[in-house]
Amino acid sequence: MIQAIFFDQDNTLVNTREVAPEVYRMAIENGEEWQKWLKVVEKVRWSKNPKDRTFEYSLQQVIDDKERVLEIIKKERDELGKVIKLKPGVEKFFKNKIKNIKL
Repeated sequence: MIQAIFFDQDNTLVNTREVAPEVYRMAIENGEEWQKWLKVVEKVRWSKNPKDRTFEYSLQQVIDDKERVLEIIKKERDELGKVIKLKPGVEKFFKNKIKNIKL
């Protein structure tokens, strides 16, 4: 018997795939850092370690200045908060509770 359903938020519940590339590009700004970051992302894309796939980890592979990394992450989160939206049907799904299932 199913007792709970877990969701991966990233591009399952929200439109990350549509907005993330532009948001990352805006946050990083520096063209050389952007190109280096893209190469790191390609290397870690299929890593089985979730930490390796975080924005913070990949930025730290390119940028040594921790304060700058934190600035970029803040920009990314602020901008993402403006453009991220629930995918179609998600709100309706959560409003229509399923009896005896924890979401």
